[in-house]
Amino acid sequence: MGLAGRLLSFARRAWAWLRRCLSTLLPCRFAILVLGLVAVILALTDQGLESLRVLAEFGNADQVGAREPYLLRLLIFFLGTAALASSAWYFSRQALLLDPPPRPVAREVEVLFRWAPRVLGVLGFVCPALALWFAAGQYGIHEGLDQNPSPRTLLKILAAAFFLLGLGFGVLLSMRRSRFALESLNVPEGRRRVRQLPVSTQVVLWTSAGVTLGLFVGIIVAPIRLTAFVATPSVVLFCAAIWVFVGTVLVVSSARLRLPLFTALLLLLIVSSGSNDNHRVLPAAPARARPGLAEATTSWVSWMDDHYPEEPRHPVFVVAAEGGGLRAGYWTAAVLAAIQAQFPTFSDHCFAISGVSGGSLGAAVFDGLLAARPADFRTAAREILSHDFLAPTVARLFGTDLPQQFLPWPILPDRGAAMERAWERAWNGVARETFARPFLGTALEHGPSLFLNGTEVETGRRVIFSPISIEPPPTATGPAELAFKNARDGIELLGGDLPVSGAVHMSARFTYVSPAGTIRSGKSIHRIVDGGYFENSGAATASEILQFLQSGRNPSRDRLDARVILITHTEKSLPVGEVLSEELAPLRALFATRVARGDHAVAELRSAAGPAAWTEFNLRTDEGVPLPLGWLLSAQARRAIDAAIDSGPNKAARAQVGALLTDLPRGAARNNSPDRLSQTARRQEPSKGVGAAIRKIVKGR
Repeated sequence: MGLAGRLLSFARRAWAWLRRCLSTLLPCRFAILVLGLVAVILALTDQGLESLRVLAEFGNADQVGAREPYLLRLLIFFLGTAALASSAWYFSRQALLLDPPPRPVAREVEVLFRWAPRVLGVLGFVCPALALWFAAGQYGIHEGLDQNPSPRTLLKILAAAFFLLGLGFGVLLSMRRSRFALESLNVPEGRRRVRQLPVSTQVVLWTSAGVTLGLFVGIIVAPIRLTAFVATPSVVLFCAAIWVFVGTVLVVSSARLRLPLFTALLLLLIVSSGSNDNHRVLPAAPARARPGLAEATTSWVSWMDDHYPEEPRHPVFVVAAEGGGLRAGYWTAAVLAAIQAQFPTFSDHCFAISGVSGGSLGAAVFDGLLAARPADFRTAAREILSHDFLAPTVARLFGTDLPQQFLPWPILPDRGAAMERAWERAWNGVARETFARPFLGTALEHGPSLFLNGTEVETGRRVIFSPISIEPPPTATGPAELAFKNARDGIELLGGDLPVSGAVHMSARFTYVSPAGTIRSGKSIHRIVDGGYFENSGAATASEILQFLQSGRNPSRDRLDARVILITHTEKSLPVGEVLSEELAPLRALFATRVARGDHAVAELRSAAGPAAWTEFNLRTDEGVPLPLGWLLSAQARRAIDAAIDSGPNKAARAQVGALLTDLPRGAARNNSPDRLSQTARRQEPSKGVGAAIRKIVKGR
C-alpha cells in the first residue's frame, strides 16, 4: 500500500474513532453546550468580566454587590459554581446510564463513558476560574491600592482557588465509588427506564425538578427580591445548573421518542414566534394634555421673568446626554448633580435634556433628584446607580424569556419589566416611588424637560418620549410646524402615559439584554429599541430644540441666551484586522455608520451653538480602569468616573457653566471649587496590611 493509501486508511480510522466518541457524548450535549455558554458569558463579554470584578471588592461600603456581606457574596458564588459542576457531572452520568452507547463497546467509548461526566464536572469549576483570571488581567498593576490585597491580586487568588477546587472535585469523583464501596461503573447492556434507577437517584431527580419549579416561580413573581443578595455571575451559574438538568431531560426524552431535539426546538421556535411576543408595552394611565415646544418655551420664559427679573437675557441650557448603558447613566447623573450641587440655580436655567439609552437614565435620575431634593445630590445619585441592575434581568432572561420563545402564547413576564422594577427599587434609600410616578408628571414643576430617544424597528426613525408634544395637533390656521423632523411622538404612539422607569426603558432597550418594546396602535405594530441605533449622542434632538430657541418661531428668542452642554465619552474603536475582512466588512460598516451619524449630529449641534455657547464634559474610557457597556458597574469603575468629574477639562467646563450663573469670572474661586466625591475618588488610602484586610472581609466590609 502506497503513502496515499495509508493516509486514506488512517483518515477513515480517525473518522470512525471520532464518530464513536461523538455518538457516546450525544446524551451529554446539553451540559457541554451550557458550559460553553457560561464560559463565553463570563470570560468573553465585558459585562460578564465586570460582574466578576465585583467579587474582588471589599471594604468600600458604596460598592456594587456590597448589599450583602463579602463572605456571603463569595459563598453564594461558590454555591452557584458547585451547583453547575454537580449538575454537569450528575445529569451527564444519568443520561449516559439511561441512554448508553451500543455494544460492542470500544475501549475509547468505555473511557468516555467513565470520564466524560467527571471532566464536565471539573469544567464547572474551571470555566468560572478562567473567567476570574481574565477579569484580573484587565486591571492595571497599581489600581486598587487602597485595598489589600488589590482587586487584581484577589481575582487571581480566587481563580487559583476555584481551579484547585475543580481538580479536587475531579479527584473526589474518581475516588467516589471505591471510597464509598459503590457498585463498579460499567456500560449497561441496554437502555434503562427512570423507575429502574436507584431510589436515591430518583430522589435527586424529583428534588431537582422541585427546585427548578420553585426558582421558576420565584423568578416570575419576585425577581428583584430573589436576586437582592445574589450577584450577576451567581445568577448565571444557578440558571446554568438548572438548564443542564432541564436540557438533559429533553435530550433523554427526545432519544426515547426518536425525535430530533434541536430540529424540533427550532421548528417550535419559528412556529411560536408569530404569536408569543411578551414584550408589549401598555399605557399605565391616560395621557394628559401636553404643550407644544412653542407653548412650553413661552411658559418657561414667563416663569424665569418672574423669578429672575434682574437677568437681561436668561441663560438657557440644552443638554445632550450620550448613551452607553450604566456607564453613561452614572456619568450623566454625576455631571448634572455636580453642577447642581455647586450652582443651585442650574436646574432653573436648564430647559431640556435630550438623552439616549444610559444618558436617558442619568437624565431621569437627575430630574427625580430635583423633585426629591436630597441633602447631597452627588451622594444620592451614586446611591441610586450603585445597584446591580443586571442580576434580575439575567434571571428573567434565562428563567422566563428563554422558555417563552417556545410557547405559542405570551404567558410569562419579560425581562424588561424586571429591569424597570430594579430601577424603581433603587430609589428606596432616597425617595420611594420616584421612578414609579407618571412620566408626564415630571413636567408639572419648572425644570428641565426630558426628551428620551428610542428607535422604531420598522422605519428606523426616532421615537421621542417627552412631556412636550413632539407632533402637535393642527392649529386653526393649518398644520402645526414641526420642530422635530422625521420623528415619532412616543406618548402619542402609545396612547397614554407610563411610569418614568418605562419611559427611560423605551430609550434604553439595549441589544438582547433588554427586548424590543412592542406598541400596538390600532392595527399597526411598532417595536422600539435603543435610541443608539439611530444615533447615540442625543445631539439630533438637542439640535432641533436649540434651532427652535434661536429661530423666529420662538417669540421669546430675544429673552434667551441659548447654551449647549454635551455629556459624552470616548469610545474605543473596533479593532482593524485582515482576518475575515470581507465577511465582517458589512457588520463593521453598520457599526461605523452608527458612530458616524452620532458624530455628524454632534458637529451640527456644535455648529448651531457656536464655540462661545458650547460646553463639553468628556469621560475617557481608555485610562486603565475598564468601563464596560452594560447595567452593572464595579466600585473601581464608579470611582474612575467620579474622579473624572474633576479632571482638568471637565472642571473647566463646570466653571464655564458657573460663570453664566454666578456673574463671576470663569477663574473665580467659587466657579472652581472641587467636587467632594471626585476628590475622595482620587485619593489613594494607604494599605493597612493583610490583617486589616482579613478583618474587613470577615466583617463583610
